[in-house]
Amino acid sequence: MRSNNRLRWAQSRSGRRSIAVVAALAGSALVASISGAKTLAAPNRLGSFRLERAAGGTFSSDELKGKTAVLAFCRTGQSYSEHVLYDLRELAKQLPEAAIVAVFSGPSDAQEIENYRKNLGLDFPILLDPQWKLYSQLGVVVRPTVWIVDGSGTLRFEIAGYHRDLKTLASADVAFLAGRISEEERAQRVKPSKAPSFEGAAGPSVRYKLARRLIESGKREAARRQLELAWSEKPPLAIAGIELARMLLEEGKSKEALAILDKALPMAPDDPMGLGTKGLALVAQDKEDEAIPLLRQAIEAGAQEPMFYYRLGRALERRGQAAEACGYFRRGFEILLERLEKASK
Repeated sequence: MRSNNRLRWAQSRSGRRSIAVVAALAGSALVASISGAKTLAAPNRLGSFRLERAAGGTFSSDELKGKTAVLAFCRTGQSYSEHVLYDLRELAKQLPEAAIVAVFSGPSDAQEIENYRKNLGLDFPILLDPQWKLYSQLGVVVRPTVWIVDGSGTLRFEIAGYHRDLKTLASADVAFLAGRISEEERAQRVKPSKAPSFEGAAGPSVRYKLARRLIESGKREAARRQLELAWSEKPPLAIAGIELARMLLEEGKSKEALAILDKALPMAPDDPMGLGTKGLALVAQDKEDEAIPLLRQAIEAGAQEPMFYYRLGRALERRGQAAEACGYFRRGFEILLERLEKASK
């Protein structure tokens, strides 16, 4: 009886409205918790800290007050971190107004750090965080990760993973914070570069996996950068394009999402998430006739996204196909209940 009442409510107007709201949540914020990952709110302040310098003495957050800082988390025994240190050395020359700081979290090889310092000619502070305190405090997911911090200690931009464009990205971020360039100019500068990557750089599949980890940790901007890089590779990674399109669609950028999906779907024509996401983007563009077959295909291919069911049901309802629409509303609601019950355990 309780189940029947739920289904009758799901078919009612108020029920459908509620499904729409909850489906939107299920398609984004609940994804991480449903998959077993913990969603963390990204911190917005650097906070206070005091760490030992690799060269001796200590360094505290007080030394960064009033300065724009480029704070890089690295590790020994990793080529990507070595590349970051090299880029930081160049940034220190380009951005004399910025405080450049490298942090080695966890167990680190002191001799290797000293070799970095001597061989690369590093004269900026290199800090040791053996107990992962600052690493955990800032919710770092992967090393290397670079934070751009403004003069008030607010964490403004995050560059997770190694980027061949690190100097360009960080320079644009610092210039923006200094008021030398506009937000639009910064956005243009941080677009993915088409320059070839250095030997051994992370491939598109690695970047996609990193992006998924970042999304699960609530780090959307850092995830977007990884997805953009994976999508800009040759050949591009279709699932990265689809994930990037989903992100754009959640931000109300259906036109941009469609442009990516038009290129990604021919590479993965049977991908249920890609089909459904394109269907949602077409609905947002008032093209329901084109969206209906795509949403059907996505569902038939096994997609379990409540919003696909809801939007398909609404489109069918508007075309007088009430009985079929109710079937999609019902199944979408059942999926929502299953997700919410699983997430609450």
